[in-house]
Amino acid sequence: MNDTRQKLIGIVWLLLAATSAIEVYIGGLDSLSLLQGMAALFGGFALAVGLLYLTGLITLMDTRTKHP
Repeated sequence: MNDTRQKLIGIVWLLLAATSAIEVYIGGLDSLSLLQGMAALFGGFALAVGLLYLTGLITLMDTRTKHP
């Protein structure tokens, strides 16, 4: 269950990166605005986090308390 949830979180982050890339592309690449620059920075961050989740370098912690 935890592995499936982790992969799902990674896919969501990659979808966020894709929407940021689409926003930058729709705005036009000839003159980048501040909003497009921020979207590009967030897209790069989302791409990195998504790939780290999918490869397992970032893992989810189980914070539930275990009673003996």
